[in-house]
Amino acid sequence: MIKDNNILKFLFASVIALGIVVGVTYIVVWNNNNKLQGKLVFSNTYNRGNEIDKIELHTAEEKVILHQKDSYWTVENRNNYYADFAMINILLNSLNKSVYSIRFPYIEKTADEKYLKNPIEFKENSGILIKTFVKDKKIDEIIVGLSDDKKNYHFARNLKDNNIWLISENFNLPIYSRDWIMHPIISVPIKQVDMIQIDDKKINR
Repeated sequence: MIKDNNILKFLFASVIALGIVVGVTYIVVWNNNNKLQGKLVFSNTYNRGNEIDKIELHTAEEKVILHQKDSYWTVENRNNYYADFAMINILLNSLNKSVYSIRFPYIEKTADEKYLKNPIEFKENSGILIKTFVKDKKIDEIIVGLSDDKKNYHFARNLKDNNIWLISENFNLPIYSRDWIMHPIISVPIKQVDMIQIDDKKINR
């Protein structure tokens, strides 16, 4: 009888200990998740803004690599031609201002519908994986998918805790490197052009 009582006490103590561990874990995770609400999505990038020298935009279609050199941004995929100032301004403003707004648990169906799969792993239903760097050291990364119905927020997937969030700012970004370069590439008044030569082919007025 004493032996049975000891076993019951042990089992009871084990259940209580397990409950405490689960409770503490839940509280810690819940607090960490909710602490992100209202915080900057690219907080490390914001803190090291002057040092950020590379931004990568991964999609299922292409990887766009933007480099900063001498205060100018260039597109590595396009022979380091100068990036479009307006597009770079939109991107940098969004990186500096975007905040976590509403959190959702990760559900596979939601990730598919909102295009939040990792483009490095999946071709279908993947979003834009945005990475920022300082001297090739990764500073921040997040997957951005579709915008919400009112076009005020974008669905995003935080790779650190795998939660799905609504984040602010504009992430309707080009997914092809050709769309990041300045246009037109050459701007010369037509009247000043007498001849154009490309390799061995010439065209005269």
